[in-house]
Amino acid sequence: MNGFEERVINEIGNMTNIAFWTRNVERKGFRINGFVNHYPDFIIQTKSGKTILLETKATI
Repeated sequence: MNGFEERVINEIGNMTNIAFWTRNVERKGFRINGFVNHYPDFIIQTKSGKTILLETKATI
């Protein structure tokens, strides 16, 4: 995990509406199937039951 990812997930982990989060190890675990598979950095579950797939980018 790079420094930017660590800062982002620390902020998310401190939010009161987050039930849990997990890091999606690169090229393993969960993927979004498509012409090119996509592996989000984090999978987040809110206390209201919503699932968030998060891909962090330090630069645009």
